[in-house]
Amino acid sequence: MLFNGAANHFQVIGPTGQPTGDAPVTVAAVVWPVLPLTGKVVHFGSNLGGTDESAFLSANGSNWTFGSFGGNSGSSFTPPGDTVWAILTGVYNGPAGTWRIYVNGVLEDGKAEVPPYPNYAADRLVIGADNALASEYFSGNIAEIVLYDHALSGPQIDALNAYFSAKYAIPLP
Repeated sequence: MLFNGAANHFQVIGPTGQPTGDAPVTVAAVVWPVLPLTGKVVHFGSNLGGTDESAFLSANGSNWTFGSFGGNSGSSFTPPGDTVWAILTGVYNGPAGTWRIYVNGVLEDGKAEVPPYPNYAADRLVIGADNALASEYFSGNIAEIVLYDHALSGPQIDALNAYFSAKYAIPLP
């Protein structure tokens, strides 16, 4: 699906099975961004009532980021200058744990969680924009997004990347 960076997005209100509280979570997406990197690829939970009530996988200027709203935690990675299909995987392994971001199966960054811990609300899932639907529209293509209610292990991340690599002909390192 092509996102133009202006006003298009996809939203689900009250999705069932979405991670809540400070539960571990994994978000994976197959994307082809338009440079410069802008906008949220996927944003779940709500930041409408304050901070740290949501989490996101986003593009910000020159970095891919996976973290919680409020900027207290997360990890980021600066991709190469070319735009190609990429498999992004963000893993949060729970309170006092870490935020990690993988690109094409390679761990690019990991940061320790810093209090306050996230407290996601299960009120919405937005693809291609921030969850307030007012800004941070993604510019590029999103082929597929997978959201898990647990932190994937290394072998599970490898298997997911092998699946995406075969399905979308994305070379892995």
